[in-house]
Amino acid sequence: MNSRFEFLGDTSAFGQYIPRESYIHQRDPRTRLIIYCLLFLGVVFTPNFYGLGLSAIIVLLLYFLAKLPIQPTWLNFKRGFPLLLILAVLQIVLGTTIDSDVVLGSLLNVAITQRGLTNAGMLIGRFSILIALLNAFSMSLSTSQMTAALFYLLKPLE
Repeated sequence: MNSRFEFLGDTSAFGQYIPRESYIHQRDPRTRLIIYCLLFLGVVFTPNFYGLGLSAIIVLLLYFLAKLPIQPTWLNFKRGFPLLLILAVLQIVLGTTIDSDVVLGSLLNVAITQRGLTNAGMLIGRFSILIALLNAFSMSLSTSQMTAALFYLLKPLE
């Protein structure tokens, strides 16, 4: 059945817990939740490409240690890529420029600067790693484990 909302149709690639006999799955859910949260914060607040590269290596290592398939992550990345591309173009076009910026060219009276391209690359890299990390999080931590871990970790706030 075709629908106008076709992009909402197949969400089977996201949010599926995949039970495995792996090093990551055998760890305590509270520890996994804390480590995932720290990785999310690290990716969001990294200031340069070196931090993103290290984050990508850590996420790939996480996939390897948890024995997770790459296919669901690739499908989710393909779905989100048009939005990432639009955001990157907006970053290049609407980004702030300083007098000391290196202007690489001009398109329709819009200066394309090295800073704008760097920021667009950081945006695409950051969101790509976050998509992979979010998929790893949902594939290696079940809903019941996540609930129990959150209940335990938030117990002091009762």
